[in-house]
Amino acid sequence: MSPAAPSSSPAWGRSANWIVDFAFGDVHSRPGLDGARARADHRRGADNARRCEPQLAAHIRALRAIQVGWEQIEEAILQSAPYAGVPRAVNAIKVLRTQQEEDDR
Repeated sequence: MSPAAPSSSPAWGRSANWIVDFAFGDVHSRPGLDGARARADHRRGADNARRCEPQLAAHIRALRAIQVGWEQIEEAILQSAPYAGVPRAVNAIKVLRTQQEEDDR
């Protein structure tokens, strides 16, 4: 199969359109983060892509220390899902919830 074959396939075209529509339509058009904040928070949110729960927890604590809201952190994690994958984003949300519980104590 040549490298160009997937893009010429009708099935690949539908899949690619769905992925782009999801990532840039549904995810990036969500309210809650401005462009500069989104770029910075995506980096932190992408830590979940490498199964770095302790590092993600540290980033969440650091963001909270500079007054970044829980909702903004959650939004950054949700917006990282197209890059990190939904299961890893779910794991990151679990880390976030654990940090919220610890903060409430």
